[in-house]
Amino acid sequence: MHPLFSKAWLKACLATVLMFMLSAVQAGSFMIDPTRIELGPDQMSATLVLRNQDKVAIVIQADARHWRQQDGEDLLTPTRELLVTPPIVTIAPGAEQVLRVALRRPLDPRQEMNYRIFLQEIAPPPQPGFRGVQVALRISLPVFAKAGEGVQSKPIWSARYLAQEHALRLVLENAGAAHLQLQDFALTQKQPQNQNQNQPQSPQTLASRQSPRYLLAGQRQEWVIALDPAVRLSGQKLQLKATTYAGPLEQELALD
Repeated sequence: MHPLFSKAWLKACLATVLMFMLSAVQAGSFMIDPTRIELGPDQMSATLVLRNQDKVAIVIQADARHWRQQDGEDLLTPTRELLVTPPIVTIAPGAEQVLRVALRRPLDPRQEMNYRIFLQEIAPPPQPGFRGVQVALRISLPVFAKAGEGVQSKPIWSARYLAQEHALRLVLENAGAAHLQLQDFALTQKQPQNQNQNQPQSPQTLASRQSPRYLLAGQRQEWVIALDPAVRLSGQKLQLKATTYAGPLEQELALD
Protein backbone atom coordinates (compact mmCIF):
# COMPACT_ATOMS: atom_id res chain seq x y z
CA MET A 1 0.00 0.00 0.00
CA HIS A 2 1.42 3.37 -1.05
CA PRO A 3 -0.91 6.13 0.22
CA LEU A 4 -0.37 9.50 -1.39
CA PHE A 5 -0.12 12.52 0.86
CA SER A 6 -1.01 15.41 -1.44
CA LYS A 7 -1.11 19.10 -0.70
CA ALA A 8 -3.65 19.45 -3.49
CA TRP A 9 -6.15 17.95 -1.01
CA LEU A 10 -5.06 20.47 1.61
CA LYS A 11 -5.43 23.27 -0.90
CA ALA A 12 -9.04 22.25 -1.54
CA CYS A 13 -9.80 22.21 2.19
CA LEU A 14 -8.34 25.68 2.69
CA ALA A 15 -9.83 27.22 -0.44
CA THR A 16 -13.10 28.38 1.12
CA VAL A 17 -11.41 30.03 4.11
CA LEU A 18 -8.50 31.57 2.25
CA MET A 19 -10.13 32.42 -1.07
CA PHE A 20 -10.45 36.09 -0.18
CA MET A 21 -6.79 36.23 0.96
CA LEU A 22 -4.84 34.23 -1.59
CA SER A 23 -4.33 34.39 -5.29
CA ALA A 24 -2.43 31.07 -5.45
CA VAL A 25 -0.98 28.25 -3.34
CA GLN A 26 2.22 26.43 -4.25
CA ALA A 27 1.74 22.70 -3.63
CA GLY A 28 3.52 19.40 -4.12
CA SER A 29 3.19 15.79 -3.07
CA PHE A 30 5.22 12.77 -2.01
CA MET A 31 4.63 9.17 -1.04
CA ILE A 32 5.95 7.25 1.96
CA ASP A 33 6.29 3.50 2.41
CA PRO A 34 5.59 1.99 4.89
CA THR A 35 3.09 4.11 6.82
CA ARG A 36 3.97 2.46 10.15
CA ILE A 37 7.13 0.79 11.45
CA GLU A 38 7.34 -2.13 13.87
CA LEU A 39 10.64 -2.97 15.57
CA GLY A 40 11.50 -6.01 17.69
CA PRO A 41 14.26 -8.40 18.80
CA ASP A 42 14.87 -9.61 15.25
CA GLN A 43 14.49 -6.19 13.63
CA MET A 44 16.02 -3.27 15.47
CA SER A 45 16.12 -1.12 12.32
CA ALA A 46 13.97 -0.51 9.27
CA THR A 47 13.93 1.51 6.05
CA LEU A 48 11.53 4.24 5.01
CA VAL A 49 11.15 5.12 1.33
CA LEU A 50 10.13 8.61 0.19
CA ARG A 51 9.13 9.23 -3.43
CA ASN A 52 8.78 12.72 -4.90
CA GLN A 53 5.59 12.88 -6.98
CA ASP A 54 6.08 16.54 -7.85
CA LYS A 55 7.65 18.13 -10.90
CA VAL A 56 10.21 20.02 -8.84
CA ALA A 57 12.75 18.92 -6.24
CA ILE A 58 11.61 18.83 -2.62
CA VAL A 59 13.53 19.05 0.65
CA ILE A 60 12.34 16.88 3.56
CA GLN A 61 13.52 17.03 7.16
CA ALA A 62 12.96 14.04 9.48
CA ASP A 63 12.48 14.36 13.22
CA ALA A 64 11.86 11.56 15.78
CA ARG A 65 9.72 12.08 18.88
CA HIS A 66 8.87 9.96 21.90
CA TRP A 67 5.10 9.36 21.95
CA ARG A 68 2.83 8.85 24.93
CA GLN A 69 -0.78 9.65 25.73
CA GLN A 70 -2.46 11.29 28.70
CA ASP A 71 -6.16 12.00 29.16
CA GLY A 72 -6.82 11.24 25.50
CA GLU A 73 -4.13 13.63 24.24
CA ASP A 74 -0.91 12.77 22.39
CA LEU A 75 2.23 14.01 24.10
CA LEU A 76 5.35 14.21 21.92
CA THR A 77 8.83 15.01 23.20
CA PRO A 78 12.24 15.10 21.47
CA THR A 79 14.21 11.86 21.79
CA ARG A 80 17.61 10.43 20.91
CA GLU A 81 16.37 6.86 21.35
CA LEU A 82 15.27 6.62 17.72
CA LEU A 83 17.69 7.51 14.94
CA VAL A 84 16.50 8.63 11.49
CA THR A 85 19.23 9.12 8.92
CA PRO A 86 19.85 11.12 6.87
CA PRO A 87 17.90 13.73 8.85
CA ILE A 88 17.45 16.01 5.83
CA VAL A 89 17.23 15.05 2.15
CA THR A 90 16.67 16.65 -1.24
CA ILE A 91 14.65 14.48 -3.63
CA ALA A 92 14.62 15.15 -7.36
CA PRO A 93 11.34 14.99 -9.33
CA GLY A 94 10.22 11.37 -9.69
CA ALA A 95 13.12 10.10 -7.57
CA GLU A 96 13.23 8.08 -4.35
CA GLN A 97 15.14 8.51 -1.12
CA VAL A 98 15.68 5.78 1.48
CA LEU A 99 15.83 6.73 5.16
CA ARG A 100 17.15 4.35 7.80
CA VAL A 101 15.32 4.11 11.13
CA ALA A 102 17.12 2.46 14.06
CA LEU A 103 16.43 2.00 17.77
CA ARG A 104 19.35 3.17 19.90
CA ARG A 105 18.32 1.63 23.22
CA PRO A 106 17.41 -1.89 24.46
CA LEU A 107 13.83 -3.06 24.19
CA ASP A 108 11.68 -2.95 27.32
CA PRO A 109 10.73 -6.59 28.14
CA ARG A 110 7.54 -5.47 29.89
CA GLN A 111 6.05 -2.79 27.67
CA GLU A 112 6.00 -1.52 24.10
CA MET A 113 7.86 1.70 23.36
CA ASN A 114 6.15 4.23 21.09
CA TYR A 115 7.57 6.92 18.81
CA ARG A 116 6.54 9.10 15.90
CA ILE A 117 8.60 10.23 12.95
CA PHE A 118 7.67 13.65 11.57
CA LEU A 119 8.48 14.42 7.95
CA GLN A 120 8.52 18.16 7.34
CA GLU A 121 8.79 19.67 3.88
CA ILE A 122 11.00 22.73 3.76
CA ALA A 123 9.31 25.18 1.44
CA PRO A 124 11.51 26.55 -1.36
CA PRO A 125 11.89 30.29 -1.98
CA PRO A 126 8.80 31.64 -3.78
CA GLN A 127 8.98 32.05 -7.53
CA PRO A 128 9.38 35.59 -8.86
CA GLY A 129 6.03 37.29 -9.08
CA PHE A 130 4.30 34.74 -6.84
CA ARG A 131 1.50 36.23 -4.74
CA GLY A 132 -0.02 34.05 -2.04
CA VAL A 133 1.18 31.60 0.56
CA GLN A 134 3.33 28.47 0.39
CA VAL A 135 2.00 25.39 2.17
CA ALA A 136 4.67 23.06 3.57
CA LEU A 137 3.47 19.51 4.12
CA ARG A 138 4.09 17.91 7.53
CA ILE A 139 3.08 14.33 8.23
CA SER A 140 3.92 11.75 10.87
CA LEU A 141 3.99 7.98 11.11
CA PRO A 142 4.05 5.74 14.19
CA VAL A 143 6.93 3.52 15.27
CA PHE A 144 6.26 0.64 17.69
CA ALA A 145 9.07 -1.28 19.41
CA LYS A 146 8.35 -4.30 21.60
CA ALA A 147 10.34 -7.19 22.98
CA GLY A 148 8.19 -10.02 21.61
CA GLU A 149 4.74 -11.50 21.05
CA GLY A 150 4.18 -11.68 24.81
CA VAL A 151 3.77 -7.90 24.86
CA GLN A 152 0.19 -7.43 23.64
CA SER A 153 -2.77 -5.08 23.91
CA LYS A 154 -5.72 -6.05 26.11
CA PRO A 155 -8.98 -4.32 25.18
CA ILE A 156 -11.61 -4.14 27.93
CA TRP A 157 -15.02 -2.81 26.88
CA SER A 158 -17.84 -1.71 29.17
CA ALA A 159 -21.24 -0.12 28.56
CA ARG A 160 -23.66 1.82 30.74
CA TYR A 161 -27.14 3.11 30.03
CA LEU A 162 -27.72 6.77 30.90
CA ALA A 163 -31.48 6.91 31.46
CA GLN A 164 -31.79 10.67 31.79
CA GLU A 165 -30.01 11.28 28.46
CA HIS A 166 -31.37 8.07 26.84
CA ALA A 167 -27.81 7.36 25.78
CA LEU A 168 -25.08 4.75 26.08
CA ARG A 169 -21.69 5.40 27.61
CA LEU A 170 -19.19 3.07 25.98
CA VAL A 171 -15.69 2.78 27.43
CA LEU A 172 -12.66 1.08 25.90
CA GLU A 173 -9.64 0.55 28.13
CA ASN A 174 -6.34 -0.84 26.91
CA ALA A 175 -5.15 -2.82 29.93
CA GLY A 176 -2.32 -4.46 28.01
CA ALA A 177 1.31 -3.54 27.42
CA ALA A 178 1.11 -2.65 23.70
CA HIS A 179 -0.92 -0.28 21.55
CA LEU A 180 -4.40 -0.95 20.22
CA GLN A 181 -5.49 0.46 16.86
CA LEU A 182 -9.26 0.75 16.56
CA GLN A 183 -10.95 1.22 13.18
CA ASP A 184 -14.69 1.06 13.90
CA PHE A 185 -17.33 -0.53 16.13
CA ALA A 186 -21.06 -1.29 16.25
CA LEU A 187 -23.45 -2.08 19.11
CA THR A 188 -26.53 -4.23 18.60
CA GLN A 189 -29.23 -5.87 20.73
CA LYS A 190 -31.70 -8.62 19.99
CA GLN A 191 -35.19 -7.37 19.26
CA PRO A 192 -38.04 -8.66 21.43
CA GLN A 193 -39.71 -11.70 19.91
CA ASN A 194 -43.23 -11.19 18.61
CA GLN A 195 -45.50 -13.38 20.72
CA ASN A 196 -47.84 -13.91 17.78
CA GLN A 197 -45.11 -15.08 15.45
CA ASN A 198 -42.58 -17.77 16.11
CA GLN A 199 -39.70 -15.97 14.44
CA PRO A 200 -36.04 -15.83 15.45
CA GLN A 201 -34.84 -12.63 17.08
CA SER A 202 -33.02 -10.28 14.70
CA PRO A 203 -30.33 -7.85 15.92
CA GLN A 204 -31.14 -4.15 16.13
CA THR A 205 -28.25 -1.72 15.57
CA LEU A 206 -28.08 0.81 18.38
CA ALA A 207 -24.98 2.68 17.34
CA SER A 208 -22.01 2.43 14.99
CA ARG A 209 -18.93 4.57 14.65
CA GLN A 210 -16.08 4.92 12.20
CA SER A 211 -13.55 5.76 14.90
CA PRO A 212 -9.94 5.31 13.72
CA ARG A 213 -7.54 5.94 16.59
CA TYR A 214 -4.56 4.59 18.49
CA LEU A 215 -4.91 3.69 22.14
CA LEU A 216 -1.53 3.20 23.79
CA ALA A 217 -0.95 0.90 26.76
CA GLY A 218 -2.83 1.92 29.90
CA GLN A 219 -5.07 4.43 28.09
CA ARG A 220 -8.86 4.60 27.76
CA GLN A 221 -11.40 6.13 25.40
CA GLU A 222 -15.02 7.00 26.14
CA TRP A 223 -18.00 7.64 23.86
CA VAL A 224 -21.45 8.92 24.88
CA ILE A 225 -23.87 7.83 22.18
CA ALA A 226 -27.37 9.30 22.07
CA LEU A 227 -29.97 6.67 21.19
CA ASP A 228 -32.85 7.15 18.81
CA PRO A 229 -36.01 8.08 20.80
CA ALA A 230 -37.77 5.01 19.34
CA VAL A 231 -35.12 2.64 20.72
CA ARG A 232 -36.05 0.65 23.80
CA LEU A 233 -33.44 -1.50 25.50
CA SER A 234 -34.97 -4.94 25.86
CA GLY A 235 -32.34 -6.64 28.00
CA GLN A 236 -29.17 -6.35 30.02
CA LYS A 237 -26.78 -7.47 27.30
CA LEU A 238 -25.48 -5.89 24.11
CA GLN A 239 -23.41 -7.32 21.30
CA LEU A 240 -20.24 -5.48 20.29
CA LYS A 241 -18.45 -5.87 16.98
CA ALA A 242 -15.23 -3.93 16.42
CA THR A 243 -12.50 -3.86 13.81
CA THR A 244 -8.91 -3.41 14.93
CA TYR A 245 -5.54 -3.53 13.21
CA ALA A 246 -5.07 -7.00 14.73
CA GLY A 247 -8.37 -8.21 13.30
CA PRO A 248 -12.11 -8.31 14.12
CA LEU A 249 -13.33 -8.42 17.70
CA GLU A 250 -16.75 -9.60 18.88
CA GLN A 251 -18.04 -9.92 22.42
CA GLU A 252 -21.11 -9.64 24.60
CA LEU A 253 -21.34 -6.68 26.97
CA ALA A 254 -23.28 -6.66 30.21
CA LEU A 255 -25.19 -3.38 30.37
CA ASP A 256 -24.70 -1.51 33.63
